Amino acid sequence: MVAVGIWAFQYEGRGVWAIPSAFVGMMIVGGILGFSGISLPYVEQGILLSILVFGGLIAASARFPLVLAALVTGAFALFHGHSHGTEIPAVASGLYYAAGFALSTAALHASGVGLGFLIKEKLGSARLVRYSGVAIALAGVALFL
Repeated sequence: MVAVGIWAFQYEGRGVWAIPSAFVGMMIVGGILGFSGISLPYVEQGILLSILVFGGLIAASARFPLVLAALVTGAFALFHGHSHGTEIPAVASGLYYAAGFALSTAALHASGVGLGFLIKEKLGSARLVRYSGVAIALAGVALFL
């Protein structure tokens, strides 16, 4: 989640809001699918792949059309949301549970944006922001192993 915020920070402008918004919106859709019992294949693999991809996107400081960035982000968000939707506790309110994971995710995205800002603007190094992507991708490799 933090990685999505860091990548959004690198986009600047509308990307700072569009990329995290796409993630949260599609994560809610994925949560509804999971809660409804609709199967989504390769959920765990999709989550793991998202760590690797977002780390790589940050490391490469990748920028492509914002619509495509939002689509990629949203596709990965489906996996994250589906996982939340299938793991809802039996005693939890679906509405409150969804609001909780959506708000928590948005807060983590905001933390990533803030972290990117802190590293680039306060420490003066866009290169360190890119290195954080390498660290994120390496964490994904470690989870894979």
